[in-house]
Amino acid sequence: MGASLFKSLLFLLTLALALLQPGACGPSASHDLMMSSDLFLTTWTEPDCQGKQTWKKFSQGSRGLVVPKYVVSRSLTLSRLLAPYEQLDISVTPNLDTWSGDWGNAEHESSCEVFVRSFLPGNVTMDCYNVPAFTCEHLWLNPSLGGRY
Repeated sequence: MGASLFKSLLFLLTLALALLQPGACGPSASHDLMMSSDLFLTTWTEPDCQGKQTWKKFSQGSRGLVVPKYVVSRSLTLSRLLAPYEQLDISVTPNLDTWSGDWGNAEHESSCEVFVRSFLPGNVTMDCYNVPAFTCEHLWLNPSLGGRY
């Protein structure tokens, strides 16, 4: 085996091992630190950020959780821009006409079944957004965004 071929194979092996490291193809540890600032999602029961107001604080520990709401919301604002790889999804119960929003009710387990909309980095501001009715929020890290938004 020639020295040139050996160096090429060594390079390919090193590259393959680097790609197998955690975070090599998705958010890195330093990137996760960059996204550790809290995000406050404020929602309203009426369009144009009017009506009853509720809010949810997404911290590093709550990111990735699906959060059912006790009211039906129709508009929202974010306290900051979404960081790279962050995605906010909103969804709604399939039984919106009969959904009570009672925390003791088993309906809360189904309040997130119907996807409504996603918000991605680069396509969201801190303005008021009118959205179709929703009863659930989910902020998560989506490595498939790959920095493209």
